[in-house]
Amino acid sequence: MAVSTHRQSDCVLTTALIIGVFVAALSWSGAVMASAYYDVKLMGRMAAIGSRHGSYAIEPGYYSGHHRVMITNGGDLALPMVTGPKGVAALWVRKAGELNGRIVFEAESAEHLFGDYTTDGESSVIFSVVSERKPVGIFRYSFLDDSVKKLTSGPLGSEAWYGIQGLAQNAVSARVSFGPVAQVLGLWRDSKWTVLASTQEVDPESPFYFFHTHYVADDGSAIVRALMSARYDDGGIYRIAPDGVTTPLVETAQRNPKSTLTALAPWIAANRRGDLVFSAFNRANGLGWYRLKGGRITSLLPEAMLGNADLFPAAMNATGEVVFRFTDRERTSLYVDMLGNLERIAGGGDRVATDIGPGLIGKPQSKVGIFAHSPWINDSGDVAFVSDLSSFTAPDADFAGESFEAGIGIGIFIAHRLLN
Repeated sequence: MAVSTHRQSDCVLTTALIIGVFVAALSWSGAVMASAYYDVKLMGRMAAIGSRHGSYAIEPGYYSGHHRVMITNGGDLALPMVTGPKGVAALWVRKAGELNGRIVFEAESAEHLFGDYTTDGESSVIFSVVSERKPVGIFRYSFLDDSVKKLTSGPLGSEAWYGIQGLAQNAVSARVSFGPVAQVLGLWRDSKWTVLASTQEVDPESPFYFFHTHYVADDGSAIVRALMSARYDDGGIYRIAPDGVTTPLVETAQRNPKSTLTALAPWIAANRRGDLVFSAFNRANGLGWYRLKGGRITSLLPEAMLGNADLFPAAMNATGEVVFRFTDRERTSLYVDMLGNLERIAGGGDRVATDIGPGLIGKPQSKVGIFAHSPWINDSGDVAFVSDLSSFTAPDADFAGESFEAGIGIGIFIAHRLLN
């Protein structure tokens, strides 16, 4: 596996970008924040194909490929990308305090792709690389010493690793795939794998048919979104204790006639202390986000909030705050649930300062395709997200009107928490 440490050394270009951002901020008094709780700042921009505008804080020719961006508790950013006509996978990072981002990892060939990726919250990015021909392995990038190290390519017979989670003592958990429905929930620690649970294809005595999402808590238990048969609505969310005892937390009406949930989304958001948020279809209100606490299910969305949760994963930090996408009649936006206080962070049509002047979140004359995948939240409440960007031509332009010029690319943002 080739590791690349391309570094921006052109001081003239760096200085020009700094001046551009500073001038844009001073000359555009019309810029507004989406929330009094957050300050949204551009951290990188991938140039639009065919645009005369270059990239900012990202080397030309790299694109996000619709991946989630990650933010550590210290404000470091990481985003999987692809580059060139062959689409070679690469990892872009921008350390907190640095003026530019850079590529720190590139796959050996276009056949090697990112399987999954996460951050341990502190100083590392953990990611898996897979290939159609053979598994490649799980890797760790460290912001502390700027290194990429391969952790493991096991257990024996594994084909891919998903749902990667960084745990205490440098441990890693993952859903290890041996085939279409042959999976185990594995824990890698001290260079050894431990199986937490298996699907029926691996262990005929298992109650589980397929694992969608899982999180391992500090007490050693695992929260898993699983199917119990090949039916999409036959399953739920379960807690697997360290001794293997399984307890249902949330189930569909197919399995539990008392349930009002007709289907569960494949993903859940959780943290290491066992807090849980999930997305489900409710018979009365459609798709929404729900929190499970003390055995009681409550909605994150007020009844008066018209619209639907987007079919994209949410993210949760260590304190239980949740960030997610929501689409109403006007546009798609990002919201954060601060343990009961719901705040809109940013959304389509919001004004933002860019390296080349005033801009808007969204595609030209379009309210769809705004965000690339899902946001991420760190333990300080800072949120990172990726979205389409357009230039802004009129201070009082209407989002639905002809106020957009050609798209200027895809932006990587941090929404810094101002109030706690």
